[in-house]
Amino acid sequence: MFGVAKGILTAATSDNVQPLALLTAEAFGGTLAICQQTLLKVEKHARKNQHSVIKYLQAQVGYFPNDSASHLSSSAHGVRFLSLVAMLLCSSSHFEAAEALDLMIRSSSSQGQMMPTLTQLQDLVEALEPKLVPAGFADEILGWKTLLLKHSRLGRIYKRETCPRPKKLQALVDAFRTCMRLGETTGDGYENEHSSLVLKTGENIPWIISFVKWCSGLPPNILLEDGTPLLRQPGSRVTLCVTETAETDSPYQQPTILTIELFEAIGTPSRLWEAKDHNGYPWNGMISVSSFGMHRVSQLNMDAKNDTEILALAVSYALPLVVEHLRPSIPNKEFMQLTFPIFPPTIEITRSFKEYFRVLLGSSADDLILKEHPGGLDFMELPEIVSSTKHIRDHCSCINCGGLSKNPRPSCGIIQFQSHVSEITADILALSLFDSAELIKVYSGAPTTYVIGFSAAVLEILSKLDNGEGKQSEKFTIADVIERAMSLTANLNVPLVTNQVIASSHKGQVVFVNFFENPMLDGCAINRLGIVPGTLRYKQCSTTW
Repeated sequence: MFGVAKGILTAATSDNVQPLALLTAEAFGGTLAICQQTLLKVEKHARKNQHSVIKYLQAQVGYFPNDSASHLSSSAHGVRFLSLVAMLLCSSSHFEAAEALDLMIRSSSSQGQMMPTLTQLQDLVEALEPKLVPAGFADEILGWKTLLLKHSRLGRIYKRETCPRPKKLQALVDAFRTCMRLGETTGDGYENEHSSLVLKTGENIPWIISFVKWCSGLPPNILLEDGTPLLRQPGSRVTLCVTETAETDSPYQQPTILTIELFEAIGTPSRLWEAKDHNGYPWNGMISVSSFGMHRVSQLNMDAKNDTEILALAVSYALPLVVEHLRPSIPNKEFMQLTFPIFPPTIEITRSFKEYFRVLLGSSADDLILKEHPGGLDFMELPEIVSSTKHIRDHCSCINCGGLSKNPRPSCGIIQFQSHVSEITADILALSLFDSAELIKVYSGAPTTYVIGFSAAVLEILSKLDNGEGKQSEKFTIADVIERAMSLTANLNVPLVTNQVIASSHKGQVVFVNFFENPMLDGCAINRLGIVPGTLRYKQCSTTW
């Protein structure tokens, strides 16, 4: 008993969370239905304790023992709670996650039971985030979203990425707790093996499918409202009926309803949950570079296989072109004499390039290489790109492409394609600044378009080379490249280096400037960034910037 109390106090002081929040969380975890695959995955991440030292900061970075996640991973109930939090971290904010937890815990607690406050639950969620970010729930959501978009009847509907609001999250968790109570009557560890759930909703579909798979181990059977099957999953006890109600961003849209019906043994009445709430907010999560590449290309409406291959071809020419010709403005002319390159060696850029297109192209991504610009031609005049984009020109209605549009300023398909190439190129070059592409987790909510700074400079180079002379923009600096990289890793409001900030710890990643850690030699990239999964601790205190 003394050992348990000591562990709770150690974890609470390590992460600055309340012992009551930890005790309540562990007790509540015992009521949750989570499949074995998920439990094993989450426990593995929660037990990580590898950390290292950044010398110039005199601070430790990484994962640490005896924190809240480590304590909760020491019991089956705690691991179940961690699995739930890993999902809730992909809601719109820590506050929404804490609000959902508060509703769930109150619905299962006895009268008079001491409860943690909403702020205490939010502190606990924030403390658990670094170890649970890599668990992969966000990648799961993106995978199902991509699959839905390929369906002819759903592609136009579910472009908006939202997560359920707290009331709907509570209904989902309560229904699964009832349908799949813990027990020893079946081989999979659940009672009520003949019970089944039917979910009916027209919103948050990718998120809900991922939730079902995370909890039960299998995706649901998916049907349209008229009975058309989208996915048949043998053995699944959950059916999701998708209503084809278009999601919009309008604040005046009527609240949507999530209906959940539980069917048990034949002859017994069903149980019903109904959660009525306004449209969910966009979900946020940290995803792999390859998942982000798929996500970004989908946002640009270029995710058809043929379009993806053309995009990869164009980017293979664009990357070395930008590296060669980009000339940022540097106020200190003496600094320019040191001949520091802006970007890392070609091998590092190629590695990021392959990782970005890995999900989109599969094993073909390993064959991607950077292609040298032959010179004398603008980017869009290269023979391979001209032939690959012929279908875009043929379907474009603008005058420049031979169209007969009466609109004085019609949208040009070629210009739009060029803009997409510049966005992807800027992404890959920014990601190549990190010293390990495999370790990076990218923010799913990173901005989709940039109109100033680095991205604008890349587009300027691809638009016109000025007879091979490099571009130089007074509005573009080396700091713009770093800020683009920081925004991709969720550090959108951290101006690294520019305001005396030399390290950032946020959403389970520590980013720092390698210049200070490894004294660089002439010829090495000046703005190389180090990245370590975990948190930053300075004088034994966890820090988030």
